[in-house]
Formats: sequence, structure tokens, C-alpha cells
Amino acid sequence: MKSHIIVGLLLPLVKVECQTSGLPSCPCVSPDFLSSTYWRLNKLHVPTSKGLLMYDAADTFGSYCASWDGDLPGLCDSPADCQHFYCYVDTSNCSTASYPSSYFQGMDLQYSYLTCGDQDSQDDVLKEIRTQLTGQTLRFAYPASSRPWHYQQDDGWTGSVASFFQQLKQTAGFQTLQKSVSEASLSLYASPWDACVHDVRMQLIDVCVSVVMETDTRRQMATFTSPILAGSMKLMVHKEVTDNRWDPALGYESIWFSFLKPFSPFLWLLVVLLIFTAGIFYYLVEEEEDCNCGTCLHPRKAATGLMAICGGLHQGTLAFFAGGDLGAAKAADTKTRAGSAIRVGFAVFTMVMVATYTANLAQLLVVDAQQSTGIGSIKDCDPPTEMCRKVCIIQQQLNLVRAQHPTMEVVTFPNTGDLIGGLESGECQAAVVPEHDVRARSDFQEAMCANGFHLVGDPVFTVYVGFAVRADLVNALSYYTLTMVYQGIFASAYDQFRYKKIDTCLEEETSSHEEGQLTALDMAGVCLLFTGFLFVAVGLRLTKHGVHKVKSSISLRGDQRDLQETKKEAMEETPKMEDLENFPADKMQEVETSVR
Repeated sequence: MKSHIIVGLLLPLVKVECQTSGLPSCPCVSPDFLSSTYWRLNKLHVPTSKGLLMYDAADTFGSYCASWDGDLPGLCDSPADCQHFYCYVDTSNCSTASYPSSYFQGMDLQYSYLTCGDQDSQDDVLKEIRTQLTGQTLRFAYPASSRPWHYQQDDGWTGSVASFFQQLKQTAGFQTLQKSVSEASLSLYASPWDACVHDVRMQLIDVCVSVVMETDTRRQMATFTSPILAGSMKLMVHKEVTDNRWDPALGYESIWFSFLKPFSPFLWLLVVLLIFTAGIFYYLVEEEEDCNCGTCLHPRKAATGLMAICGGLHQGTLAFFAGGDLGAAKAADTKTRAGSAIRVGFAVFTMVMVATYTANLAQLLVVDAQQSTGIGSIKDCDPPTEMCRKVCIIQQQLNLVRAQHPTMEVVTFPNTGDLIGGLESGECQAAVVPEHDVRARSDFQEAMCANGFHLVGDPVFTVYVGFAVRADLVNALSYYTLTMVYQGIFASAYDQFRYKKIDTCLEEETSSHEEGQLTALDMAGVCLLFTGFLFVAVGLRLTKHGVHKVKSSISLRGDQRDLQETKKEAMEETPKMEDLENFPADKMQEVETSVR
């Protein structure tokens, strides 16, 4: 992990008591010298400004607060020069100022005076680093032209890093002499960034100015300033989506139920319970005699509790959808003050709920149920799967990737530019890319928008970006870079020069629906629900019509049967022909009328 150099220099410096093991917020640590190149012949060899000195004591050098320089014979010209109390610390667990070790380069060791209460030494360091760069001329080089970090324009260099470095030069008061990366280093490394760091090691330049991602191999060649940014390395993959808005399993995200989205399921349940409860209370206080739920539940045939429930369901549901007035659910005036209070409260409740629902409906009803499919995280690639067989990485991060994902199949590239090409050509199904490059560089964004790439999952790991610098200058440059980063100067330059097509590209993806504009598809759920009610109503109507027709048919058959029996009886009462001559005229008229 990259050490946060001199973190806390900008905080108020306070006197602290000397702590043998350091402050609780920044404890001392014991370095592992036994496995380092500095441990030979059972002795610790310490490279100093006075040459290679031997440390031959039992205690581990720098493992607790002490004047360790006094234990290096020949280093100090006088006893006063060796009274600096310090110890080595873990910068990931230290909230005070610390500095990279000038003795043990390559071990990523940081030491701190403040954790040991040595304020005087801390003040001396600050005084030294604030004036160290003033009037000096620093040789620097850009690894290569790289938008938007540093590129040539109008016979000069510009870009976010170039602009930041110019402001750093003015703030610290030093002069610059621009160089080019040496051909010797370029012949050794495929990456010009590696070559630039190697030139610092060979003392051909003092500073390699760029967004140099720190790796193990680069830290072995040179020291780095405090990070100008910490970047997440994330997985870039082809974007695959599926539109399954008709799948009921999506719940509120599906077409079928999208109209319910303004309220959560629990809130819907609460609303329904309140509607029924209000109706039941209103029914009880108004002493309704008929629950209107059918003759099967007539008050004379049902218990009082069942009558109340039935009446509540009827009153409450009808009133809510009729506008909230419980009295409107029946053609009668309120009989009691309690009933009036319930009516008013229920009307207010209904008004608020309907208004809340309506206010949120336009925004929430537009369903976006497109779900990303395919590779979702590094877990899909380690171990390799049919979906993700190989992952593209840059060569400099191979050891780090191997350490964290030993079973993952990788394809290495010398730089991040070639990395995207590997993903485009199908050499791998995913690529580990720096997010700060994705948000800034045109080649990344053009490839993403053209090929439908996107970033998925949590960061695979974090990289720190700084300047590779000569070891004796690292503290002073770190002090000023840290100050300017805290002031937001680099963030401002980053946003000014970064390529912004990805912003437009992402906006185009998310603007398929205008905000607040509903379509027929968005209303499909509620339309289907209303269609269902229509079918139920038609079914009830047809059922009622069929029952009525059956009853009419039965009644007609009964009438016809009665008519036939009447005719039969009339015929039996009709006199025979031979008796007609003696049949009275008035009786004859009655028979004719009956027959008709």
C-alpha cells in the first residue's frame, strides 16, 4: 500500500509527551530487516550520507521511540546532532506527519518525529523542506504526450498535470529545465513511464512529471511524492442488458405492477387497513342497519361483528375511491358527531394519500427495468468461467494481480492504451483499468461509447499516482504537492482538461424517457388492471342477463302450461253440437268469450 507521505503537516502542531511505542493514533512498528538486502552477515548495513554504517545492537532499528542515529558510529559530528527521537510507523495507521526513510530505500518505510513527541525535530524538518527548493533548478521530463495529463500545444506543454506542475514551481520557488526521456531507458522498457522513472534512478532527471501509477518495480527504482490522486482500478466489460419489463417476478420494476410504485407494499397494506378500519368505525357509530353486502349477510341473519366488517369494507372502500367522504358512500346524512368527525378525518387522510400518490406517480411510473447481465465483478473471472475466461491487465500490475487473484487468467500489455485494444479485439472478456483514466482520457471514452463498455463491481484494488522524484527532494516536493492537493488545485486542473464525451454518452443512454413523460407502455399495468375490472363487470352483467333469461323462460313455460289447462277446461265445458239448438243465447256468448 502506498504510504501517505507527511500526512498531517498542515494540521496544527502540538507538543506531545515522548511515547516509547508512539502515539495511540500512530504506533511504532518493527521493520523486517532480516529478509531485506540490508541484512548481511547477521548485521544491519545502513546506507547514510556518511557512507555504509553498521548497526550492531540487539533491538530492531527504529522499532520504538529513540535517538537511533546515535547508534550509528560516525554519523553525527556532535552529540547534539543525534538527539532526534523517531520511530518507523505504518502510514495506514498513523494520523500524524511521517517521512520516507532515506536510509532504507525500497522498503517503503516511513518515520515520524511527532509520534515520539519530538516537536523540535519536526520544526527543523518543516523549516528545511519549506526552503529546500527555493532557487534550485530541477530537471524534469514528461514520459510521453498523453491527453489530458500533458501534451504539446502551441509550442508548449499543457494539460492537467502540466498546469499543476507549473503552479507547484511557482509555489515552491524553484526553476525547471525540461529534458526528454533517455533512449537508453526507452530501450530497456516497453512503457515510457517505466523509462522515465528509470531516468530518475540513473539521476538523469530529478523529477518524472506525470500520473505515474506506483508499482513495486517502480518504487524499487525511485521514491514518489505524496499522491496527487488515489485511483480505483475497476473492471471494464462489454455492457449487456436485457429488457424484461414484462416479467412479473420483477415486482414493482415490471410493467404489471409499476403503477403501484409510489407506495411501498407495506404502505399499501397500511392504507387498506386504515380504509377498512375507518369504514367499520363509521358503520358502528352510525348504526347502519344494512351492510349492503347481499341478502346472505342481512343483519337479521348475521352476527353484529360480521355486519360491522361487511359495512366497513363497503363504506370505506367506496368512500376512499369516491373522494374520501364516508357520508357519500350512502344516501343518508350523518347521524352523530362521532360520524362527522370520522368523515372529516377520513376525507383529510384520503386527500393527503391521493395527493402524495399523484405527486410521485409521474416520476416513478416510468419503468426502467433494463438489467445488466454478464460479468458483474471480479468474482466472475477468478477462477475463469465461460463468461470471463481472461482479463487484460498492464504488465506493471502483474505481481499485484497475482497476489490477490492467483487463479485468474490474464493477458498483459505494456500500457493502458493497448489494454483497451485487447478488450476491443476480444483477447480478453474484461480489463482492469484505472478509473481516473476512464474519466479523463479520450481513447478510453471513445472506446467505451463506441463498443458499449462500462465499469462494473467494486474496485479490484487502489493505485496511487504521484511524481517519481530524487530521494533527497521527496519531502520538500511532497509538502507542496500535498498542500496544493488539499487546496483542490489538482482537482480543478483535472476537471478543466479532462475529456468529457463520456458524460454525454451516459446522458444519451439514460435519456430514453423524458423526465416526467409517460408513455402508453408505462401505463400498461394500470390499463390492464382496468381492463380486468371491465371484464369482471361484463361477466357479472352476462351472468345476470343469463339468470334473468332463464327465469323468464321458466315463467313463460308456466304461463303457456296454465293457458293450455285453461283451454282444456273450457273445451270440456263447451256444449256438444246437438245441444246447441236448445242452448241459451247468453250462455253461448260466455263460452265463445272463454274460448277466445
